[in-house]
Amino acid sequence: MATKKGKKIFNKEELAEDWCFECKDGGELMICDYGKCLKAYHPACVEKDDSVWTSDKHWICGKPLNIYPLNDFASF
Repeated sequence: MATKKGKKIFNKEELAEDWCFECKDGGELMICDYGKCLKAYHPACVEKDDSVWTSDKHWICGKPLNIYPLNDFASF
């Protein structure tokens, strides 16, 4: 884990869950783009097609709203 100006920088791919939050199976998973969320999903489990792998769009799973305090989302 690297640091930048006293803040820890982590690699989400290394820390994220190894199984799909919906079906609990492993495989090729996409990770929620919300900063603190480490939930991972199969695209099909969240009604996304395979174009998600090449898309530049950010995707937020919606689960962080249940996990982190609402004030963390004040910038949305």
